[in-house]
Amino acid sequence: MKFAEKIKYMLRSDKQLIYLTAGLVILGGLIRLFDYKISTYVLNIAFIPYLFMRGGYYVTRRKVKWNTVSKQHFVLLLVLVVLILLNSFTIFKTEFLMFFILLLDYLLVINKRANQAPVQYKDDVL
Repeated sequence: MKFAEKIKYMLRSDKQLIYLTAGLVILGGLIRLFDYKISTYVLNIAFIPYLFMRGGYYVTRRKVKWNTVSKQHFVLLLVLVVLILLNSFTIFKTEFLMFFILLLDYLLVINKRANQAPVQYKDDVL
């Protein structure tokens, strides 16, 4: 199994993808203690796995009708892309907004799982 396939297999879950991105953001924050300029690039690079996995999902499903949660994830993805572009060209400092978008995406994932109907088995006894 190639390295890219292992990463793709590991990140099948939305939650794991957000955890990976959050870990890379924490690494960027630790680098910020030593060098501010390099840390801005590291923070932008930290969101690359998130952008590729989410973007790849929407490229493969572009002809399928999206549900409400998918539309919300897509809007968050577009906002995140714009924020990263603004941050990388130093037009506007958007680190906090990028973290906030990641938080909103995490809340969407958690809420989606909480609203799913529980599985009922024949042998369930009340």
